[in-house]
Amino acid sequence: MKKYIMQQIAITQLSPEDLKSLIRELLKQEISPLKDKSIKRLVDPLFSREEASGRLKIDLSTLHRWTKQGKIVAHAVGSRVYYKESSIQEALIKINSVRI
Repeated sequence: MKKYIMQQIAITQLSPEDLKSLIRELLKQEISPLKDKSIKRLVDPLFSREEASGRLKIDLSTLHRWTKQGKIVAHAVGSRVYYKESSIQEALIKINSVRI
């Protein structure tokens, strides 16, 4: 409670320009992590089953089995199945950690 009161007193002693710059800096700090996450979501491309199996260097039947076992996550658009780049990378990480 005391900290909040002290912050109020400090804010009232700021000039309008200083207050604007303080608010801008605080907003930048809060928005920056959110911006990075949203950009990552936009950049994550989708791959067809054939492309995903090629990237993983496995047969389509193996990809199907891994999808059923939950080793890799598939996304459906209508009757088509796609795999996100992040899902492919996660599957590779899981495979590598099992073999070590």
